Amino acid sequence: HEWTRTHPEYFVRGTADDLARDPASFIEVEGNILACGRDPYFPAWPEVVQFDASRADVRRAVTEVVAGIADRCDGVRCDMAMLMLDDVFARTWGARAVGGPSPDGGQGYWPTVIAAVRSRLEDDAVVLRITTFNEQTFESLETQMAEQVEAAGGIDKVSGFVLDLRNN
Repeated sequence: HEWTRTHPEYFVRGTADDLARDPASFIEVEGNILACGRDPYFPAWPEVVQFDASRADVRRAVTEVVAGIADRCDGVRCDMAMLMLDDVFARTWGARAVGGPSPDGGQGYWPTVIAAVRSRLEDDAVVLRITTFNEQTFESLETQMAEQVEAAGGIDKVSGFVLDLRNN
């Protein structure tokens, strides 16, 4: 992926010693040693490099990609999604997770990504995606709307609201 060259900081890093000691678990990309993705109980996958899910900038970048996919599709699947959960990621990568234990204030990797995809600011319009109607819908919608209005700089800076109801 181009980010291995343009944003190597997005990935779990290794050292030349790591690469020499365990070449199946690390790869060199343009002078940067990156960790291969892995399940905590199995060897690394040599064709996958590991995002550092503990970094806020990685969460923002992934959110943009997932939002772009969600604009074109009714669903997004992530194989091995549990590996990005904060506790699993910290247990798997330990000190290599340089973003810290709560880069989003403790909300969690997937709740951060999913909430951002469901509500976002596009230019000066607030886009809110509703995928199900239940007893939590109104409260969630109200919270997401308030967060996006604040991100826009206030209600006077918002040109309108779009409710995306495509899965209903």
